[in-house]
Amino acid sequence: MGRMLRQIWQKLVGLFQHLFGFLLKPSSKKGKRASATSPRPQKHFNHKDVKETKTRPPLENLDYEYLFMQLLEGVVCGWSREQVLHFFARNHSPETQWIAWLNGFGERVLASKVPNRELALRMVHLGEMGCGEIGDLAGEIGRKLLIQTGENKRQGVDSTKITENIEVKQLRKMLQQDASYVRQTAQQLQIEVTGQQDIDYVADWYNQGNHEAMLGDFQEAIASWDQALAMKPDFYEAWFNRAIALKNLGRLEEAVETYDKALELKPDQHEAWYNRGIAMRHLGRMEEAIISYDKAIEVKPDKYQAWNNRGYALEHLGRLSEALESYNQALAINPDFYETLYNRGFALFKLQQFSEAIASYDKVLELKPDFCQAWFNRGIALSKLKQYSEEIASYDQVLALKPDFEQAWFNRGVALGNLGHLEEAIASYDKVIALKPQLCQAWFNRGIALENLGRLEEAITSYDQALDIQPNICQAWFNRAVSLVNLGRLEEAITSYDKVVEIQPDQHQAWYNRAYALGDLGRLEEAIASYDKVIQLQPDKYEAWYNRGVELGDLERHEEAIASYDRALEIKIDFWPAWIGRGRAAGNSIASEPKLTCLSELAKKNPDLNQRDLQGRVASYQEGLRHCHQETHPDGWGWLHWRTGDAYYLLGEQEQKPNPSWFKAVVEYLEAVKTLTDVDFPELHLEILQDLLKTLLGLERLTEAQEIQRRGLNLLQDLLNEPNRSEHSKQELARKFDKFNHNQSLEAT
Repeated sequence: MGRMLRQIWQKLVGLFQHLFGFLLKPSSKKGKRASATSPRPQKHFNHKDVKETKTRPPLENLDYEYLFMQLLEGVVCGWSREQVLHFFARNHSPETQWIAWLNGFGERVLASKVPNRELALRMVHLGEMGCGEIGDLAGEIGRKLLIQTGENKRQGVDSTKITENIEVKQLRKMLQQDASYVRQTAQQLQIEVTGQQDIDYVADWYNQGNHEAMLGDFQEAIASWDQALAMKPDFYEAWFNRAIALKNLGRLEEAVETYDKALELKPDQHEAWYNRGIAMRHLGRMEEAIISYDKAIEVKPDKYQAWNNRGYALEHLGRLSEALESYNQALAINPDFYETLYNRGFALFKLQQFSEAIASYDKVLELKPDFCQAWFNRGIALSKLKQYSEEIASYDQVLALKPDFEQAWFNRGVALGNLGHLEEAIASYDKVIALKPQLCQAWFNRGIALENLGRLEEAITSYDQALDIQPNICQAWFNRAVSLVNLGRLEEAITSYDKVVEIQPDQHQAWYNRAYALGDLGRLEEAIASYDKVIQLQPDKYEAWYNRGVELGDLERHEEAIASYDRALEIKIDFWPAWIGRGRAAGNSIASEPKLTCLSELAKKNPDLNQRDLQGRVASYQEGLRHCHQETHPDGWGWLHWRTGDAYYLLGEQEQKPNPSWFKAVVEYLEAVKTLTDVDFPELHLEILQDLLKTLLGLERLTEAQEIQRRGLNLLQDLLNEPNRSEHSKQELARKFDKFNHNQSLEAT
């Protein structure tokens, strides 16, 4: 009988621990946790340099079970009512969730055929401590459990007033003293004993390891379990707990090896497979983690935590569609598992299914309205759909929960900027800077908002702050240069552009803007060298070819200028400013340069383009009009007719009366004003009318000239009466168009 008793005790302790007690975690004294189930993988993602934000995971069933066993152990050890209440307060889970879990736990233990008298007595004792609804429910379950086992009747115990505290060793004593109880328990545990064996040594080391683990002393716990395993190498529970302790110590490779030992003994233990998967994930071995999760799911298909973690591993490998399927499986089992909903939203975001991602985050927030990271990620998804107002509302929810979340302030600033609410955007960036003064991106974005408001000096100050923190930000140097150009501080702007190309020599736009500023300063050779650098980097940048032609023309290198304009037009044939420039250069050139004209594809197709002087000018403008039509290029069409009119006027000056080219000029000017109208281009319209007036007077068509003068005077007066026009501007305007007021030929009539 003694032999059978020891075997019963060994298996009962193992089974009892398996069901209720070996998912060990330490007390809060050392601030650590030892769990058979690590928290589900938490994720975050960066939109606009998003920083990691950690969230506290909810308690799972195994977490509740462990904590409840820890509580009962404390009660046995003499905890007071205050200590019990402090225990619940410390473990951050609402009473309603504790009660929901305890109801489910009660159903499971009452359905079990394994005798649970020790558990029952502890629960009854908890119920008598006056600790509220949780304690009352525990006591009720304990009493039912005692009635079910028949122990209260056998010993004559009043199930409504149980006060004794029985520890595990007392359970062993009961087994030693009651032969019928031994036989009953042995039958239930299906034990057959052959030979003499003493398990006290193994049990003591195992229990000591459990106790040390509960105190957070994992190293000592492992040593104790090793002693037990030296005597009993097939002790699954000791291997399992040892693996958990190793994982908590960060010794992940050893933890995996230990889980493998446990699974050799019991390959159908889903928790061991699940925990092995978590260890593999922490090692970055995602493929192996998936295999472990698959094994856990094979044993327990409704283990939604394994489906969730499997999805996370697949997502990490970039297998997003498979990850989404795993998350959907988890949610089919537990639709309210908000962490899977959150992870699902993240996967949908990566798949660029932004509306679906938002819907997933919305479900998360129905279950957990204070989940800050879900609000934040929802805002980022809304930004992708350009729903900026809703995006801002999401960030406002984040900031109501966590006012010092600088990334939410930052993204809020970006969204406000996208809506054009620049003052509010600046206020948001100021909040970021107050929280994190060294965040250069906040200073940079603040500078952009100030620049867009026209507050250029303040913008430059913000860019300087960003550059003090991180001197090699090309875009900050670039934007600083743009602001300086707009302030007319061209030399300083060029210095900033020099910093850009020093950091990033292939930044073609910086070379281009630098060349433009050099041209405005009259440093034409340097400007051409900068345009050459642009063309080296971007051979098809027709604007660079065009501007290069302008600078060459200003240097009176007209044939080189024509060659540059031709290259621009070979890239973009309807770029009408290049046709204007080409015509001007052709008109100023005495003769074509064969070495250059032979390279022009345009001249090969139209030999008239090889003409120079005024005929060459007209040829260029007329070729331009073939490619720039009134319907598609109204402003270019008007300009080309205007400049053609000017060329004909100059030709007419070289002719004898009746100056036939002037008649052509009148036609061209009248065409030009059709698109360069007094509504869209009032000052250009006035210039054309002034040129037309001059030509009509030359032809002595005085009646028409008087009508043009009247139209010009009316338009000029309208411009002078504009309320926002400065006095200086009015004086300049009146001086420019004084011929409408003082034309001697018309006064004589």
